[in-house]
Amino acid sequence: MVGEVEVGLLGPLRLRVDGHDVDVPGNRRRAALAVLALAAGHTVTVSALVDTLWDEDPPASAHNSLQSHISRVRAHLGPYADRLQRVPGGYRLDVPSTAIDAHRAAAAAERARQLSADPAAAARLLDDVLGSWRGRALGEFDDLPVLAAEAVRLEELRSTLLDLMLDARLRTEPAAAVVDLASRAAAEQPLRESTRVLLVRALAGTGRAADALEAARDFRRCLDEETGLRPGAAFDELERAVAAGELGPLPSTEDRPTTRLGGVPTPLTPVLGRDDDLDRLLTLLQVERCVTLVGPGGVGKTRLAYELAARADGGQGSAADGVVLVELAQVQDHSAIGFVLAELLGVRGDDLVAAVVAYLARRRALVVLDNCEHVVDAARPLVRRLLGEAPHVHVLATSRQPLGVPGEWVHRLSPLPVPSPSDPGAAESPAVRLFRDRASRATGGGPAAGPGDPTGEAALDQVVDVCRRLDGLPLALELAAAWLPAVGLAGLRERLDDRLDIGPARSADDDRHGTLRRTIAWSYDLLTAEEQRLFRHLCVVPDRFELELAEHVAATTLVGGHPSAAVARLVDCSMVVADTTAPRPAVRVLESLRAYGLESLEVHGEREAAERALCTWVLDLAGRAAAGLAGPGEPDWDRRLVSALPTLRAARRVMLARDDVAGAARLSALLGNFALWREHSELWAWALETAELPGLDDTPDAVPALAAAASGAWRLGLRSTAQALVGRVRRLATDDDDQTAGELVHGVLELFEGRFDEAERVVLGSPGEGARTAEAVATAALSAGYAGRREEALPRLDAAEQLAARGSPTQQAYVCYVRGEVLALDAVPEASAHLRRAMELARRSGASFVEQVAGLTLATSAARDGDVEGAVRSYRAVVDHWRRTGSWTQQWTTLRNVAVLLAREGLAAEALTLLVAAGSAPDSSALAPEAATAQEELVGRLRADLGRARAADVAAAAEAMPRAHVVDAALSALDRLSPRGDDRRLTGDGDIDPAR
Repeated sequence: MVGEVEVGLLGPLRLRVDGHDVDVPGNRRRAALAVLALAAGHTVTVSALVDTLWDEDPPASAHNSLQSHISRVRAHLGPYADRLQRVPGGYRLDVPSTAIDAHRAAAAAERARQLSADPAAAARLLDDVLGSWRGRALGEFDDLPVLAAEAVRLEELRSTLLDLMLDARLRTEPAAAVVDLASRAAAEQPLRESTRVLLVRALAGTGRAADALEAARDFRRCLDEETGLRPGAAFDELERAVAAGELGPLPSTEDRPTTRLGGVPTPLTPVLGRDDDLDRLLTLLQVERCVTLVGPGGVGKTRLAYELAARADGGQGSAADGVVLVELAQVQDHSAIGFVLAELLGVRGDDLVAAVVAYLARRRALVVLDNCEHVVDAARPLVRRLLGEAPHVHVLATSRQPLGVPGEWVHRLSPLPVPSPSDPGAAESPAVRLFRDRASRATGGGPAAGPGDPTGEAALDQVVDVCRRLDGLPLALELAAAWLPAVGLAGLRERLDDRLDIGPARSADDDRHGTLRRTIAWSYDLLTAEEQRLFRHLCVVPDRFELELAEHVAATTLVGGHPSAAVARLVDCSMVVADTTAPRPAVRVLESLRAYGLESLEVHGEREAAERALCTWVLDLAGRAAAGLAGPGEPDWDRRLVSALPTLRAARRVMLARDDVAGAARLSALLGNFALWREHSELWAWALETAELPGLDDTPDAVPALAAAASGAWRLGLRSTAQALVGRVRRLATDDDDQTAGELVHGVLELFEGRFDEAERVVLGSPGEGARTAEAVATAALSAGYAGRREEALPRLDAAEQLAARGSPTQQAYVCYVRGEVLALDAVPEASAHLRRAMELARRSGASFVEQVAGLTLATSAARDGDVEGAVRSYRAVVDHWRRTGSWTQQWTTLRNVAVLLAREGLAAEALTLLVAAGSAPDSSALAPEAATAQEELVGRLRADLGRARAADVAAAAEAMPRAHVVDAALSALDRLSPRGDDRRLTGDGDIDPAR
């Protein structure tokens, strides 16, 4: 272990025993120790040691001399002499690799690559290991060829480590801090292209484009003069990017977000036969903003994109902040692309595409858009915006046709090359390697090199024939290999003759329905009739979906047999793919297979039955989720519903296409609370759209569906829409439970209109069983607190707390928030503890609304107590959140509170702007009399401070200002309040707006 025996090779040979240097005299003795240390625990043969120490001319006594040298080295080890062992065939130095500095350096290089997502940590690691070099590694052994070759290898390792450190520092530090080190490294290795690339990047990153181009030209001249070679294509692209101004100064660490974006699932099988494509595309993704993989269905575009994303995730400069993987196969409605991206990134807003672009604008990320062909008209403007407004985002798309955006680099992917039967290198051809790899996985290796073993030499001609007949199409090869356990190689070839038309596609535009179509048809035909029916019915579900749904569909299609076994059979046959990355057991049907299945579904007249099974399961899931979200299992149900959103979308699309208004209404009703607490704008849009469907009022779930729509309208600031929907609810309510469903929403609207007594009466006056929920009682307590009856509010909260104890974390969080809010109205110190507890519970359950309103009250309390830094930090977070979610009613309340802080800090014009804008906004909440009076007094003081003319100009500008600009103005003003010292405190009473 380190600390007992250590050997240093990165410089003059050094032996340390128990922390003390031990002198090792004699060149050959030192060389023997170096060779054994390089092997670090592995056997070095006697002949290898002799060849190393005496090269090609060993004396007759070489073996005896070697034994003498080994004996003396063993003596130098002192108490650890037994670590140098004589073993059959040679000698072994039994020490861990961590005891050898050269091995530690090699391990550090690998660890640094693994730390690509944390470049600061990688830089620290690399800086430390580079300090291990005490001179030229093994430099004293230049006369011994074996060790001289090792010296070259270690020097290359040092250069690699230096390149890794330069790259890591360029991603975490200002480029100016790296230029000198990059210049020295390039001077040491004038012909090393990777090091010169880093110097060019560093110079360009400081804004010195001319110097960067000169460094590139100097490298070209030097390389040509010394070797007659030219730099690679990546260097050409780098020069072009610098000349085009695409590699200007990078965002500083302070300017860039630290949150990592979602990663990419680790591919379960290797990509074979695509080495050239991978190398070319990895280079392109560094310099090109948009790369599109174009090719026929089944050619492997998605698999290659996943591999590229996995390699680029945090490990390349263009994806330092991570990868966003967008699977568009699930998207049929062009308008849903914004919802899909927003869900992946956790952003909200009125314009979801704009919110996504703004979120990515400050990140260095790779966005992968998979399967664009059917939504290319929607993907094109999205990519244009990303390229134009998010300067450090690169896009990798897969499609059967180019996107058609400016600057797009189209990489056309062809089937794998297929060898001729007489080709001597046939065994190493890409198509054969892929087929054999998948065959080995399907058969578990098969019989050892027998005639039926597709991996054996005897079967090579047959394998080449299969690959040729399948045109080298990767998906076709994988499907064929999956059937080998059942039919064997000979049976596979026979079935290809009998079942599959190997001819070319019927037309140039019909690549999906050529060879691949017939391959799928052949695999499909080998299924039993029941398996075929199950496969067809599963094809109505896009993207990945829960195994439970697959089993439900199986139960509806099978005459006998176990549903799980039937689904497993389809997985075994590669007609359905098991998704091991999902939080729950999940499967998916590849898009090419799914298209075939949907056609077959129409031919058999089964589409209606398949879609009915999907909708039945989705409504059952939503019902179970609604019940589960109300209890302690809420966090699990939250994650499950988020994962199931693509399936929910598909079911709702079916309901609308079939005019199933009752189904759409029930879905919105069941998801209403989930959408409300989690601020899910897509589900709000569903509810509002459902509210407009003809015949909705006649459905059994009309009241809760309209209540869900009213909640969404209120949260989006559509007050008149919300009030109209509540009116419909009250007219339609025919029983106690119907009344309860609407009265809570009605009461919340009254609360935000400042009619606190009416709000209290409404939420507690409903006769239904759900009237006395924790939410209703807490809302009544909040109304009483805002109305100035704090003594009534706290006992109600005690009752609400008892009710919430049996409920969900969100209910508990809401009660905690209300208690903190009521206590904060009277500046009670304990308020903060309740608010922080509310935020903790809300994060656990995904209830972002409760988390943010509690954060708002904490921000206002911090402002009242004079904590400028805390107030600014919290206000910024809350304002940003409301902007992402489009919750304008909450935003205006927040901006009013921000105005109080700005006024007390002397920013009179900025404070007046926010107050006037909030007062004139149609979607802002009404103020209670006490709060309205305080705001009028504040506005009066601000007008007096500014003077009549200046105040009039500010007010006029505020009334005409778009609301997005008002938010920008608030954030800009908050930036100006960054504290400049620990003693910077606010003064004053710090009134809190009671209309929150």
